Amino acid sequence: MADDDRTNLLEVLQWIKGKNDDVQRFRGQPVAKTKWYIVSTKWLNKWKRLNKLTDDVDENEMDEDLGEIDSEDIISNECKGKFKKNYVLKGDLKIGRDFEILPRKAWKFLAKKYRYKHKIIRKSIESTSDSTQIEITLFALNLLFVVDKELKTENPEVFFVSRKEKLNPLISQLEKDAMPNYSYNTKLWKLSTETSPADLADLIKNANGKSLIFPGTLLEGSQTTIDSFEITPTDILVFESQTTYSMASDNFFKEKNKEFCEFCRRYTFGGRRCQCNKYYYCNDHCEERDRNFHHCRVISKIYTKTDLSCMGKVGLQNLGNTCYMNSGLQCLSNTYELTKYILDDTYINDINQGNVLGSKGNELIREYSALIKEMWYGTSHHVSPWGIKRAFGDFARQFIGFHQQDSQEMLGFLIDGIHEDLNRVKAKPYVSDPDPKGLTEDEFALKFWENHKLRNDSIISDLMHGQYRSEVECPTCHKISVTFDPFLMLTLPIPEKNLKMIEVIYMNGKEAIRAKVLVNKGSNVGTVITKACEIFGLMANDIIAVETNMNSLKGITSESSKASKRVPLMLYKKFENDSNIECDSEELNKENSHYSILFCDFRRKNYGYGGHIIGQPFLFKVKNTTRLKNLYKKFFDYIIALKGETIEDTDELFKEKFSTFFSNRYGDNYFSLKVHNPYQYPCSVCERISCAGCPLPYDEIKLSNYLKKCKESNLRLSIIFTDSIHDTSFLTEIRNHESYFSTYNPTKTQESVDISECFQLFSRREQLDQENTVYCSNCKEHKQGFKKMDIFRLPKILIIHLKRFKQKSHFSSKNNKLIEFPIKGLDMGLYSHGCQGIYDLYAVSNHYGSLEGGHYTAYAKSQDGKWRDFDDSSVSIVSNVKETIVATSAYVLFYQLREKEDR
Repeated sequence: MADDDRTNLLEVLQWIKGKNDDVQRFRGQPVAKTKWYIVSTKWLNKWKRLNKLTDDVDENEMDEDLGEIDSEDIISNECKGKFKKNYVLKGDLKIGRDFEILPRKAWKFLAKKYRYKHKIIRKSIESTSDSTQIEITLFALNLLFVVDKELKTENPEVFFVSRKEKLNPLISQLEKDAMPNYSYNTKLWKLSTETSPADLADLIKNANGKSLIFPGTLLEGSQTTIDSFEITPTDILVFESQTTYSMASDNFFKEKNKEFCEFCRRYTFGGRRCQCNKYYYCNDHCEERDRNFHHCRVISKIYTKTDLSCMGKVGLQNLGNTCYMNSGLQCLSNTYELTKYILDDTYINDINQGNVLGSKGNELIREYSALIKEMWYGTSHHVSPWGIKRAFGDFARQFIGFHQQDSQEMLGFLIDGIHEDLNRVKAKPYVSDPDPKGLTEDEFALKFWENHKLRNDSIISDLMHGQYRSEVECPTCHKISVTFDPFLMLTLPIPEKNLKMIEVIYMNGKEAIRAKVLVNKGSNVGTVITKACEIFGLMANDIIAVETNMNSLKGITSESSKASKRVPLMLYKKFENDSNIECDSEELNKENSHYSILFCDFRRKNYGYGGHIIGQPFLFKVKNTTRLKNLYKKFFDYIIALKGETIEDTDELFKEKFSTFFSNRYGDNYFSLKVHNPYQYPCSVCERISCAGCPLPYDEIKLSNYLKKCKESNLRLSIIFTDSIHDTSFLTEIRNHESYFSTYNPTKTQESVDISECFQLFSRREQLDQENTVYCSNCKEHKQGFKKMDIFRLPKILIIHLKRFKQKSHFSSKNNKLIEFPIKGLDMGLYSHGCQGIYDLYAVSNHYGSLEGGHYTAYAKSQDGKWRDFDDSSVSIVSNVKETIVATSAYVLFYQLREKEDR
């Protein structure tokens, strides 16, 4: 590869990282409608490896053809139908791990150079008035087609579009892609949720060709975007068209009578009634503008309790990846003290209209109260929570859009927002931490609580706020500091098996032996060496550990470095001073050392890049003054020893195998030596950056000439065998130690854990890490203190978050261990610092699957005493309560304090 080409590729890599790209930005964010191109990381990583733009170079694939840009592995089969240009991505994908988003500049370069099989385009869309986001997930529209007053099929076809697609372009696209022959008087209708496709078919059949009042709404507004119509993934749209021209008035479907908007004074259809149900508005904007003139707000009762009221036993429609929200809302809905407070309109007088920490215009509590009243006093068995979705997204911007989110995080933000909207403190005073002098610990804790209540006084703080006791000890002067902090939710860690399996390969000079060792998580390489030596019967002081990367040696590993289980750890005997087998590894890498360790591998010759790697890499110690002729001979003797052959005169055999060296004839010798340069340092032979590695000549040049030019700590050599060698089994054979076949997997143990163990782990004394030091007033500096947390004050409603998820780099993991928790009689006196309380479970937020692509549901105990399973729109009674609810899916637990007379 020419240096100019490499410079271009490095520049493309910078574009992909967002540096010097061609994206127009405003206030640091891409402007709306900016085009982006999605490419599979599988193809992109291979492009990086083949062009040596990464350390993870696989020499065995260097002869492979990169081929066209191929993202087949991330494309869902769902997109094989209509609108093929709108490729749909599979679920559970994550940016950085499964795909990358390229700016136009980078895509244009790669597409021109390599061509492509798939062009996956996405755009930046407005998420709020002042921010944008790239729309990765397209929205699924379920469409029925009514052509010439005839329903073509009762099975909806699925089309994938942007949520910001405007109505007119969408209809035009449907005419072009779905109904190319029908283009007259097209309209798009939204079928009511009470009407099924079969019901629509019956209505059409019974109409006998006469006009029919459509059971739903007409989508109007040529420039109105799809997301403005409040379409959910389960809604069905009806595309109406005619094959021959006729007057628009002759359309089969007719809409209901239009209504008069109280604000803009226009007759429209498809808007909404206000909350008091007395007036009509064509959209949210008109209702908001009219708010100051028409006092239609939550003071008026929208619903009243009747014999047909659902009393909370209703499903919530999934608006598009909103199962996390539905799960949390169902748990809160069944927090009856909070719900009764709303149903009785007690909350109205507590609304804090001037709290800047609350939602704008108190929309969060307004929409939440409207939802609760509809769920409890309404008669529909499933509700669309559009209002709370919009209000919550405006309050907590990270929840805007329709990406999968976390129910625990959602609950934390939602409850906190409701608390601030209902905070009885109109002007929060400044408070400072109390002085502990002259106070007992109980008095000191009470001062902290009183300070908290001076700023936070609402139904939420009355029901859900508790208090931690936090103790920090300085490791130097042993001063103990105690503070008391409020909490909304207890986050309990889950005990894990603190073990992991590490694969090691021991090279004893004759064979490779593979084994597995079991060590504690966080163990260093020295511990792995010690464990491995117990298996192999070796002395740990005699062993060097080397980290590997794609079948190559990466570097000698310090015994103090953390052991990784991703790649095998290669173990070698330390070298003696006078032969190829005891020098400390650090000494060998010193500049003034007389010896050097070469990183070597075996390869079989091919006529492409540098040959295919065979066998295991190895270390080779030589004097720096060794001449290249002698180096060839040393490697030859080493190979003969590996083969296990006993040869009296290896010199003669060497001359035979390397006849072309001695006769100056052209041809293949037994093997050749080549400098290997995987990390694009200047070559030690030709000094070019783009050089993949140069052959070492068979001559009198000293090895030190090349060692001086080597930019790495170790020179890398490849021994490349010619076609004349047929049997390489002596290099590739690897013997598996019996420990390698161990079936024990510490990450997959599924034994249950009692919740008491989680509480014990929560209250365990532990030392803070370097990123979380605390200031010691005695020592006058930050220290890694020892911290201990305890529960000091218990709330009426105890919310427990089981910490199942861990995030590291691009990867997330979930702990699916079964936590045994009581449904009745959780005795918090056992886990608290001087306070008592017996709690009963009444709701659980469940999570199934992975963090990126999982599903949330809820179990909750209704006021009739029955437990129900709330799975989006579906609601069913739980029969085997204990067996069903206490499961690996349990994520957030809701407990209620038992009244004293019931204990």
